[in-house]
Amino acid sequence: MRPFESGEEFVVAQGLRCRPLPLRHDSGATFGFRIEGPRDLFGQAAAVGYVADLGCWDEALADGLADVDLLAVEFNHDLAMELASGRSPRLIDRVLGDEGHLSNTQGAALVRAVLGRSEIGRVRHLVQLHLSRQCNRPTLAREAAKAILDDFAFRVEVHTARQDEPGITLLLGVAPDAAKRPRGLASRTPRRRATAQQALPGLEDSRSDGIK
Repeated sequence: MRPFESGEEFVVAQGLRCRPLPLRHDSGATFGFRIEGPRDLFGQAAAVGYVADLGCWDEALADGLADVDLLAVEFNHDLAMELASGRSPRLIDRVLGDEGHLSNTQGAALVRAVLGRSEIGRVRHLVQLHLSRQCNRPTLAREAAKAILDDFAFRVEVHTARQDEPGITLLLGVAPDAAKRPRGLASRTPRRRATAQQALPGLEDSRSDGIK
């Protein structure tokens, strides 16, 4: 464990840097993170953006998440399901408030803003986090993401994380088709090569704050 300041980058391990991104949530000081690996010969680093437990977002947060390889964003609830959930009005107001949780629509809007600020094709993976078991469905979260991703001319793979099982392992810092080639088989087409390949386990949100 170590202390950190909002927006101030610090080193997690050799070649691995982390920048805390402040989020609005009613549990107190809450942060998302931008994590970057070592830079390659072209000055580019494999990067992950992770934000969960937030009720709203702003332009500064979208800027902080731009140009990551993997973007992990909260898609907590479907608005109609939340309103019809039978939960107490107080709990519903908390979830829907600016310091609560992002709906599928809000999460998708944040993704759109990040993609609009990023180099074309840079964001390759979208991981949907913290889906409510009572007030959301994976199909609804994916439909919300697809509705905005269809507006872009490049492909972003969507992975919907579950709370009770791990996701697949995603490889960063490698050309999208390089991981599919057998080891030792060189590509016939020259490609920009990274200095390191980083493996990121499938992301899932395991926090328990009563919003499930």
